[in-house]
Amino acid sequence: MGTKLVVILLLFFFIFDACSGVLQKQQQQDQVVDCKVDERNALLDFKQGVDDPSGFLSSWVGQECCTWSGVKCGNHDLNGHVVRLDLVSRQLGGKISSSLLALKHLQYLDLSINNFQMSIPSFFASFDAIQYLNLSNAGFSGPVPHQLGNLTSLHYLDLSNNGNSLYIVGSHWLSNLSSLRYLNFLAADLSKAPNLFKSLNELQWISELHLSYCKLHIPLSLPHVNFTSLHFIDLSGNDINSAVPLWLFQLRNLEYLYLGGNSITNLIPSAISNLTNLKVLDLSNNGVLASGIPTSLGNLCMLTLLDLSGNNFTDELKEFEGAFSGCVSKSLETLNWRSSNLVGHLPNWLGNLKSLKTLDFSENSLYGPIPQLQMPSLQELYLSNNALNETIPPLGQLSTELVDVQLQGNKLIGVLSETHFANLTKIEYLDMTSNAFVLSFQSNWTPPLRLQDVRMSYCRSGPAFPNWLQKLANLSSIEMSYAGISDFMPDWFWNFSQKLDYVVLSHNDIKGKLPASLEHLNLLYIDLSHNHFVGPLPYFSSTFQELRLMNNSFSGFIPNDLMEAISNIAYFSVSTNNLTGEIPQSVCKLKQLITLDLSKNQIMGSIPDCWNQSQDSQLQVMNGSYNWNQSQDLQLQVMDFSYNNLSGGIPTSICSLQFLQAIHLNNNNLSGELPSSLKNCTGMVTLDLGYNKFNGNISNLISDRYLNLGIVRLRSNLFTGTIPPELGNFMSLRVIDLAHNEFSGVIPLSFGNLIAMTASPAFYKQTYLGYVDNVEVDMKGQVRRYDSTASLLIAIDLSDNQLSGEIPEELTNLIGLQSLHLSKNHFTGKIPENISQLQWLESLDLSMNNLSGVIPQSMTLLTSLSDLNLSYNHLSGEIPSKGQFQTFLDSSIYYGNYRLCGFPLDVNCQNNNKTQTPTLQTEEEDGSEDNDITWFYWSMGLGFLSGIWCFCGVLIVKKNWCYSYFSFLDKLYDKMHVFLVLKFRKMKRSNHL
Repeated sequence: MGTKLVVILLLFFFIFDACSGVLQKQQQQDQVVDCKVDERNALLDFKQGVDDPSGFLSSWVGQECCTWSGVKCGNHDLNGHVVRLDLVSRQLGGKISSSLLALKHLQYLDLSINNFQMSIPSFFASFDAIQYLNLSNAGFSGPVPHQLGNLTSLHYLDLSNNGNSLYIVGSHWLSNLSSLRYLNFLAADLSKAPNLFKSLNELQWISELHLSYCKLHIPLSLPHVNFTSLHFIDLSGNDINSAVPLWLFQLRNLEYLYLGGNSITNLIPSAISNLTNLKVLDLSNNGVLASGIPTSLGNLCMLTLLDLSGNNFTDELKEFEGAFSGCVSKSLETLNWRSSNLVGHLPNWLGNLKSLKTLDFSENSLYGPIPQLQMPSLQELYLSNNALNETIPPLGQLSTELVDVQLQGNKLIGVLSETHFANLTKIEYLDMTSNAFVLSFQSNWTPPLRLQDVRMSYCRSGPAFPNWLQKLANLSSIEMSYAGISDFMPDWFWNFSQKLDYVVLSHNDIKGKLPASLEHLNLLYIDLSHNHFVGPLPYFSSTFQELRLMNNSFSGFIPNDLMEAISNIAYFSVSTNNLTGEIPQSVCKLKQLITLDLSKNQIMGSIPDCWNQSQDSQLQVMNGSYNWNQSQDLQLQVMDFSYNNLSGGIPTSICSLQFLQAIHLNNNNLSGELPSSLKNCTGMVTLDLGYNKFNGNISNLISDRYLNLGIVRLRSNLFTGTIPPELGNFMSLRVIDLAHNEFSGVIPLSFGNLIAMTASPAFYKQTYLGYVDNVEVDMKGQVRRYDSTASLLIAIDLSDNQLSGEIPEELTNLIGLQSLHLSKNHFTGKIPENISQLQWLESLDLSMNNLSGVIPQSMTLLTSLSDLNLSYNHLSGEIPSKGQFQTFLDSSIYYGNYRLCGFPLDVNCQNNNKTQTPTLQTEEEDGSEDNDITWFYWSMGLGFLSGIWCFCGVLIVKKNWCYSYFSFLDKLYDKMHVFLVLKFRKMKRSNHL
């Protein structure tokens, strides 16, 4: 028995070994295939014609082309023939050689995600055996060759994402693709193929149609419907502005229907119940008024996803109960009703959706409380940005399966305790920001331990620091700004979770010091701004990308090795602290730095002259996180060193940062002339050098490459010379502030060409990773800071200089101007009559000049004017009494113009002649008028004295004339005396009678 068993086993092993040898030999034969010479040469010709910046085709060397990257050869009957060419996403470009025609057995060709920038080669139609053709996102343009209709073996055709520059003329050739199952024309232009659906209707095997954003004409009816295999159709983004084509509801095998991004009038017709196999229905972003949903929707027993977002529903949610009462209530898993103008309370019928996993009612106008419902399958609840204004039930009663809860941006109130979060064993994301909750937890409370992201800003959790956070070992993100925390930062906070990468605790009253080092954490983002932290800056890990420590009381200097440690940082702000010392040279080595804000400290020394050491990089935001591409250009965009004690000049290397857009060096002790290298800052948008000691002229600012320069602020320096006329060529300039310098000459006439000032203000927000660009201007008698509204400001301030000449009429072309200050100069002439064109003007200061003439009556048309100062000029005539002038009650704005009259001055005007001078004079008189009157009295006095001395001199010289003169006076006196005595007696006698 034993011998037989051994023989059998030996025989078995012999047979097994023989079979294994045969199989192994067969596998070796299958693997070792000989490349056909003509096909290898065809591939090499193709390689020669294309651009290959990534070097992917460098492996195409040697004799065995079947082993080359992206190339696959067939076995058995097709032994050695190339059957597959897969070159997806290889950055290829250039020309596709017709030598590929030698690949007569090619079945699979994928050239997607490349950049060929050419039309689709018509010779592709000669690949008789091809079954799979993917040319999507490859830079193809022009007409799709109709010869592709010859590919009768083709199962899969994808021409998507080449843009509308790829188009189809006619569609008859599509009906020849008898084997086609998948067709994708996404974003191609199909407007020249009006009979497309008639052609596609001939394809009995077609199962997927992707025709979104194609400028497609969709017929309302078809003679007959032959789409028996169609289970997927995407017609979104085609501007359908009619009813849903009824033939769609004859597609009984349809499972996925996408009609979003159109203007469909009858959003859900009752015929929807015919689609009994429908799983996904997307009607989002049609933007139409929709009143009601037919109850037939409830018959879709397979429907799992319904997207109605981005429409305008006129009924309250409670009115839709009937549509969700059928079998759909058991199948529906996702209900997206976001941004649809929904009003009313959250309805109780939501509790009937027992299979619902995702509910999104965000960005509507829902109000009231969150009802106490039981939705056992619910995992994601999105109710953000509504008007919910009462309290919330315990979330664990709603569903114990909750993973993500978004309630931010409502008006919810109430005290939240442990019971509101009980039984939430699976919750990971919780956002309750911008509500009015008060958090009240026991000191020993254990929160849901799977929480990874907690956002509770504006919810009051203080004054004590929330100790329950330290139990969340998986926490990666915490946001509790404006939380009323007034406590010391506990030591455990920086050690309780090794996953912590996002921390926002701004706008509280948190005190204490930060640890000397936070290098053990892989932090990406930290915002501790607007608190009361003290002590030196800590060391951070190289993972840091954004650091916001502004508005605290940090002290000490910025360590040189700190800047070297955070080499990947993109945003660095320690503004408004008590930092001292100098700016470390290592700041120039921050290769990815975009915003650097050291403003409002006590930093001394000079600005480092090392900016040409920075290297290029590019920031990309992917899925909410940063991805750095070192091969592209991107450098520092914002440099804010304002309000410090910096000295010296502007370093010549500063404009080596070619993408620098905002330079804020104002309020320091900087001096010297502007370097010529400033002309290299071609991307500059804001230049603020105000309140320093710069001198010389500003000719080095002039460059025809400033395409985006919008703000130039040089006020309170020592600049001299004339204002360069070339400033008027800067097309984007919106703010010019040259006040408090020593500029001379005239206002350039070219200022009338400032295009950005010739239109009404337009709002946009200039931000750099959260840094909001800003400017301070003298407006309405006080310095105002414009940050988020800086783009709305259009202003010119040339006050307190040595400018002369007349105010150019060309300035009245700047109809968007809001503030014009020209005070404390030597301007002469009249106020321009066309100043009424400045319809947006709010503040006008022309005081302390030598202007003359009347105040133009047209100024009454300046309806936005709220601040006016014309004092201390030589203006005359009547002050206008209409329009905004009725609101100017302060007479001081007209002081020093002694020929002005009318309200609010205590000087009446003669008649109603606006050009006449007043009838009364004030006690103080105009300087020129004083001179005239003085000379008049002096001439009278001199004339009188001259006449007296001439007369008396003659009497002294001619004595006989003297005797005769005085004898004449004596006789005249006697006669007058006798006449008066007789007259008096006669009058007395008459009275007695």
